[in-house]
Amino acid sequence: MEARDLEAYVAFLAGDHASSTAIYLDLARLCHALRDPRAHGYLERAVGNWHMLTDPRPLRTYGRELLAAWSRLSSESGPTADDMAVLRRVRRRLEEFVGTARAAGAQGGGS
Repeated sequence: MEARDLEAYVAFLAGDHASSTAIYLDLARLCHALRDPRAHGYLERAVGNWHMLTDPRPLRTYGRELLAAWSRLSSESGPTADDMAVLRRVRRRLEEFVGTARAAGAQGGGS
């Protein structure tokens, strides 16, 4: 896990936020399955990297994965269940992005 954590950090430093998000999501899922308390920290790092994404496809894909992972982790007591503000921010950004993408598609399709 430490090697994957380092890989995610290097991806972050290189500006590859999609890869960093994906790796931290995987680490969060793995830690959650193992009941490792680091799951919440990895999920927070995934969210932080996700907020830096601008490419529509990974933004949408990882946004949905973050919501699903956050829901799984928050179903149990612990720091994730106590921190629903992050979940709301992810949901709001994803909804805003999807709404903006739909509006842009409607404008582009009518020309």
